[in-house]
Amino acid sequence: MLVQVAETLDKRRQLANDIIKGVILPLAIVLVWSGLSRGLAPLHALQSNIRSRRPDDLSPLEAGRAPPEIAPLVTSFNDLLTRLEQNMEFQKRFIADAAHQMKTPLAGLRIQAEFALRQDVSMEVRRSLEQIATSSEHVARLVTQLLALARAENRATGQIFSRIELTTLDAARGARLGPGGARQEHGSRL
Repeated sequence: MLVQVAETLDKRRQLANDIIKGVILPLAIVLVWSGLSRGLAPLHALQSNIRSRRPDDLSPLEAGRAPPEIAPLVTSFNDLLTRLEQNMEFQKRFIADAAHQMKTPLAGLRIQAEFALRQDVSMEVRRSLEQIATSSEHVARLVTQLLALARAENRATGQIFSRIELTTLDAARGARLGPGGARQEHGSRL
């Protein structure tokens, strides 16, 4: 007895397609995902670098660590940071210069108003002069505050502050002081 079993080619193709879909397609997806993750890693590092910056940090980004495809974008971003820094410096100088230039005329206005108040004038004029003197004094205080702010910003530029432990500072100071607080070695004071 001879038994023959036959199968159409369509069923074999369908079985091969099912194997491809079940094994090769997920493998291809994993490979593509892995490749994209590796390829995008420098972009994620660049993103982390930008997000972790202090608001006043306008230093250029490292173009060498970025993929060559986005090097022009990093260069453009660095150009923008440079222009922004120049603009901020110009703005600081303008505020300082404007505040300085306003001090003298305001002082003159206040002195003239106070001088006029010493004269014999009507009550309406006296109230106006008092208002001028008071307002000019108030504006002079604001100008002084602007100058102080401009000076503080210029001093703070480039300074980096960090936490310190007072116990460590005290221990370092104590090592330089002998019994009774007498200084044992030369050095700067804390």
